[in-house]
Amino acid sequence: MISSAHAKAVSDENEEIVAKRFKRIGLTPIRLDKVGKRKRPERKRPDFLVNDGAAQPVLICEVKTILSGGSVKDKKFLASTADPDLIDKGAFVFDIDFTDMDNTLANAVGKYRELIEDRPDLARVPLVVAFFFDVFADHFDLYRADMDRFKDVAGILKVERDHLIDAVAKKMSRGDLEARIESQSMTGMPPNTKAFRLLENSCARLTLPRDFVARCIA
Repeated sequence: MISSAHAKAVSDENEEIVAKRFKRIGLTPIRLDKVGKRKRPERKRPDFLVNDGAAQPVLICEVKTILSGGSVKDKKFLASTADPDLIDKGAFVFDIDFTDMDNTLANAVGKYRELIEDRPDLARVPLVVAFFFDVFADHFDLYRADMDRFKDVAGILKVERDHLIDAVAKKMSRGDLEARIESQSMTGMPPNTKAFRLLENSCARLTLPRDFVARCIA
């Protein structure tokens, strides 16, 4: 099983990665507190309000980490590199489904709606959900763009590493690629990168600013 301490540590680290990524593209992420109006009980909040250089809200962001692709068929361990019980298990089978992503989006929408109740001035600011996945849980590229159950979600993000290098590598012949791997040479290759990959929700109530979309990988 995955310890709660490990899950929290990974989640906290991923939130920092997202904050740094917003800063890299010229935006300012501001932590949203969890306290509602005076005399109201504690209210949950998305992780960040993201402003532009003029301190105007651009979007609201919730960061979510999914550490497991689910239980394997025998139910004795999780399909996750974070589960120590996975070691030396050999080949295994698990079902690919989107339950965790769906539940995560529903949770993010709940936080967003509570925020809007207390901050109606943010009612026209779109919500994005930034995902981080264990390798066995990464179904981002299979998720549908018509997220009609989650109209408050303008889009979903993930931080993608070295997309420029991957694009060049896909055009190389197998022989050239094997030679590169064997020599471990990066001569002539693009630099290492990190960027947001964005899937916009075609059913969203609010759309994302075009200048933000332009800074993401589609």
